[in-house]
Amino acid sequence: MTAAFSLFMVIFTQSAPAGYGDVTEGHPLMKERQLLVLTDACRISPIRYRDAYVGNYAILDSTKYPAVNPLYWSLPLNKSAHDHALDMGDTCGIMQHPSCNGTAWNKRINSYYMVSLNLGENIAAGNSDVFTTMNQWIMDAQQGSTQPAPDASWCRITGSVDSMRCDGHRYNIMNGQYKELGTGYAYGTNTAAKYHPFWVQDFGGGASGVVNPIAGAAHFLRETGKTTFLADYYDPSLKAPMAATLILDGQPYAMTLLMGKASRGVYQAVLMRGGVCRLYYFEFVDGNGKSRRYPEQGGLITSGEGNCAREYVPAESLSVESGSTFREAEQGRIRSVYCKGVVEIYILNSRYFPQWTSILDTKGKKLRVQRWERSSGYSRRRSPHGEIPCLIFFKSLAPGCYFLIHHISEACCIVEKVGIVK
Repeated sequence: MTAAFSLFMVIFTQSAPAGYGDVTEGHPLMKERQLLVLTDACRISPIRYRDAYVGNYAILDSTKYPAVNPLYWSLPLNKSAHDHALDMGDTCGIMQHPSCNGTAWNKRINSYYMVSLNLGENIAAGNSDVFTTMNQWIMDAQQGSTQPAPDASWCRITGSVDSMRCDGHRYNIMNGQYKELGTGYAYGTNTAAKYHPFWVQDFGGGASGVVNPIAGAAHFLRETGKTTFLADYYDPSLKAPMAATLILDGQPYAMTLLMGKASRGVYQAVLMRGGVCRLYYFEFVDGNGKSRRYPEQGGLITSGEGNCAREYVPAESLSVESGSTFREAEQGRIRSVYCKGVVEIYILNSRYFPQWTSILDTKGKKLRVQRWERSSGYSRRRSPHGEIPCLIFFKSLAPGCYFLIHHISEACCIVEKVGIVK
């Protein structure tokens, strides 16, 4: 059997500029990204969200809290929220809206976010799970009861003639006047703290300049043995997307509408849980036929699968190569050749020696995973440039299309798309 290859390489580096959804200056963390996704899911379809994730309660009624547009992520608001979560966890050791140095919560937010005075903040502590934390806010307890307060109800402040919203957290989440959101998560190091970790939502009324209809997207490990991928979509022209796709380790998976309307809804893909880090991003084709990506430049990682602790890889640089034979190139990285059940992986640049390689079919099924050690597991082949490491991967493959995923390091992943013909 001989092989004909159609190859593309996806090289993740830190040189390309970040786009919407990309990690910028270390923000957001994955838990913060997940909180944005769930917040927008609740706004997009409050009743469906309640039924799916909260419970059978008489709250989030459409007459009091109708569906509203999703919030877009804001770096200044995220910095404010994250820093306040750290401040509470490391310094105060308690939940409080003012900063630990006494700065009022709104002044703190405005020190980061100066485009609007229309602000709001929710804080929570004690749960590491994002769904449970969202429920803490949505289930604002009615005074003297464990049941949630009615929608849009008012309560007298203890020891005062003033009143406040009984469901203030729920009101912030569903407030259509807010346009942007920053989310904060921190476990905290203060050993005197009664609860860990700490969560923050900072809301802002400034108009977002983002044009990407994918407001937020992330993966969740809520169901045993499964990984759920959610994406919040909103098209102001109210056109349904022509396609909604999750790209996981180079393989496309169609996403379906979970809640809301097609033009303003939450899309979902549920797959079997992986055992190692997997790279993913989202691609939608909007109602005008334009492709939209989230994150716009880089890729997300399935943190929490197996021992995976990575969350993001920086912006990608895409190059396309083709050919049926191995060709050396000074600037090359990896070149694979398949023949008679053996995949020969040539390491053209020692900086790109993989930690492990996976072979996947077009349905995303892993056919084999091989871990590599620099000290063993490879031979060396002579070339005009000296000896080149050659990793030998035994796997008989029928004619068809496959993906070779070479996991290089924390910030580098190379994908080869392989077409095998007789």
